[in-house]
Amino acid sequence: CLMSEYVSHFYKNNDLRALLWLLAVSIILNAINSIRHAMMVRTLQNLTLAKLEICQACILSIVAPLAAINGASFLSMAIATIAANLFLTVAYRYFDRTKLVFTFEIAEIRTLLRKGTSILATNLAELA
Repeated sequence: CLMSEYVSHFYKNNDLRALLWLLAVSIILNAINSIRHAMMVRTLQNLTLAKLEICQACILSIVAPLAAINGASFLSMAIATIAANLFLTVAYRYFDRTKLVFTFEIAEIRTLLRKGTSILATNLAELA
């Protein structure tokens, strides 16, 4: 998002700014949906997941041509992707019966950083 102005200036095309913003929104929605998707896979809700993915494909197939016909041109696929991801966000929220609880503990992060730093140092020493 932050680089969209520079990218559009480099390619001398102001339309790229809107496209990059739409793709950034899509990436954020994908990140939100990935947690719910993983939880549904873990609880073996495969039939529900199949229904959601079929509906997502249908939304993509309908919204992209409609957006292109109405003048969105190259933005039509980005608009369709956002529409499909918004559908998934709402659907996952509707079908999900578990509450997400995020915990943040410094001790766990320190352990991860220690292990990650030692692995990184070992790999860098092997490269040298």
